[in-house]
Amino acid sequence: MTFPSLDHVLGQLRAIVEDDDVSADSKIADLGVDSLDLMEWMFEIEGAANISVDESVYEPEALATATVREVYERIKQSASD
Repeated sequence: MTFPSLDHVLGQLRAIVEDDDVSADSKIADLGVDSLDLMEWMFEIEGAANISVDESVYEPEALATATVREVYERIKQSASD
């Protein structure tokens, strides 16, 4: 199965947070999302890629300063490990 593109997962996140202005360089902490929203986003990526993401990717400390692009790359890297 092909890993979803950054544009695809960005579209998913925009729908979850109901904000079309979210970009790849938006900081997760600035999006005003709660942990359930983030889990929903992660589960959608896991389902689309047929992978299991290491929990360390979405720990609060890991997300405190991360951008959407950085989280996407971490998930993608986790999938290839």
